[in-house]
Amino acid sequence: YGDSLYLFSKNWADFRSYVYALPNTPGDHLAMRRDTLEAMGLITGAAYDAPNNVLALIGYTVVMRPIVWRFSDFVGTDFFSGTANRHEIELTLTQTEAIAWTAPDRVYFSNEAEVVGSAKLWELALGIDASVGSRDPLPIMVLHPNPATDTVRIAGLTGPAWISLRDQQGSEVHSARVSAEGVMRLPELRAGLYFVEVEVEGRLVLLRLSVVR
Repeated sequence: YGDSLYLFSKNWADFRSYVYALPNTPGDHLAMRRDTLEAMGLITGAAYDAPNNVLALIGYTVVMRPIVWRFSDFVGTDFFSGTANRHEIELTLTQTEAIAWTAPDRVYFSNEAEVVGSAKLWELALGIDASVGSRDPLPIMVLHPNPATDTVRIAGLTGPAWISLRDQQGSEVHSARVSAEGVMRLPELRAGLYFVEVEVEGRLVLLRLSVVR
């Protein structure tokens, strides 16, 4: 965009995406962080529609369901300042990796080959039906201890919440209702990486948990 390159990060730690900028000229440059998006998923690709000044980001949730963010009405390169729409696509176990505009409000996106299917190219009409521009930011939550063995506490809760624990394939291995103290006993689990979904005001906060034995 203009005289700079913009990079959108894929963050396993907090499911946010940071946008960095650096000059598009040869040489050694330091990428500067410009903004943060509460992506609620893993961002893997971006596409800018210059004639209509619209940005699209592609990614997927912790349970590998595709998500597309659409940003419009922003000024300059302040991409997240305008109207933001998050679309969750009704596909499962789909690791989306790239996106491109084909027409106003229409994109192609692709997914990698998976155990359950081959790589595919999809077409999607992006209507404006899921604005998140006026919503309050989600609370910041942290798991303690992490790594954990048999008990974990979710710091940052402001009230009781419903918790779902998923393995790396997206299968639910445990669920529980916890109090505002956020303490949850873990079931007998293999050592490894798990994902904790915390439902807050109808939205999900996604956290990464390491289990050790």
